[in-house]
Amino acid sequence: MSSNAPKTPKATALILGNHAHIAAQMIDEFREAGYDGKYSSTVEGAIELAAAEHFDALIIGGGVTDANAARIEKGIRALLPGIAIQRMNRSREPLYWLEKALSSRKTVDANKSSDKDTNKTSN
Repeated sequence: MSSNAPKTPKATALILGNHAHIAAQMIDEFREAGYDGKYSSTVEGAIELAAAEHFDALIIGGGVTDANAARIEKGIRALLPGIAIQRMNRSREPLYWLEKALSSRKTVDANKSSDKDTNKTSN
């Protein structure tokens, strides 16, 4: 894995997966596109990383069990309520899954802003 992390990444992803070599390739791809990422092979390790650093997206690898996916989602949401969460599979490139997660978060954030604006004008 290269250490060519962008000085100011567009976003930073936390990857939970079973395969370090795949995560390393994903992080390299993210960095080439201006993003950054970190990897954990365990739910506990991922939660520790999220407690110590800010992440914009959580990418859950296709080999992660449903039980572990549910545990990480609950644990991460407790620490980072606004984080985008995306399960991925190898049917698409990893950058697709990251950008999909980030765009879904922006849609949710935009809807929350619209709701706040609506509440301001209706009062």
